[in-house]
Amino acid sequence: GNSGEEVETEQNYDVVYKRAMTAYKAQYYVEAERLFRHAVSLKEAFSPPDDPQLAIAYNNLASTLDKRGAPREAEGLYLRAIQICEMRKETEKINHIQKKLDELRSTMITFPGLSPEEPPPLSSYDAGNFVSD
Repeated sequence: GNSGEEVETEQNYDVVYKRAMTAYKAQYYVEAERLFRHAVSLKEAFSPPDDPQLAIAYNNLASTLDKRGAPREAEGLYLRAIQICEMRKETEKINHIQKKLDELRSTMITFPGLSPEEPPPLSSYDAGNFVSD
């Protein structure tokens, strides 16, 4: 495609990524997952496979999936993030992600039967938005 198209995708990525981060920080993990997935697919479309930003996007999607109780998929994304950092020889980032991966794996061993449908604690909802039946 032409470079104009690519610039647009890049700007879209920045917008989507920022919204994903905002949702994640507010503990709206369902929304964060949706937005990070969108950001990752945009990033994959126009970036080289060793783009460090892609590693960060994988890492953040993995963190979101971990919070949502999907450790297996999170594990795969952490590993992809580490692979990119290895291509770039970014040791500090590798260590950071590896630590998260180790934590994730230790919880996978501790709670093998934990249901992924477990609702988040009420504290993660804004009390004003919480509807009880």
